[in-house]
Amino acid sequence: MKIESLNKKELENYCHKYGIKIQSNNTKKQLLELINKDKFNKITNAIKQGKQLELLISQIRLISEEYAYQLKMQIDLRVDINRLE
Repeated sequence: MKIESLNKKELENYCHKYGIKIQSNNTKKQLLELINKDKFNKITNAIKQGKQLELLISQIRLISEEYAYQLKMQIDLRVDINRLE
């Protein structure tokens, strides 16, 4: 997912979902900076702890789960449309 394409509310939801602390008056730019800083910190910590592979695997798993969810939504939508026809 390209976070840059998300609107402010979606970025706030993203932050809440991944435990990134935000303030109610953050701008979209600030939210993007917080997200990028959080990602950088996670990568840096994984490298320091020698857990790069675990981080990579968890990120791949997360991406695949999001992709599967989006694909299921599209399939369900098509099934619903076909039922209406």
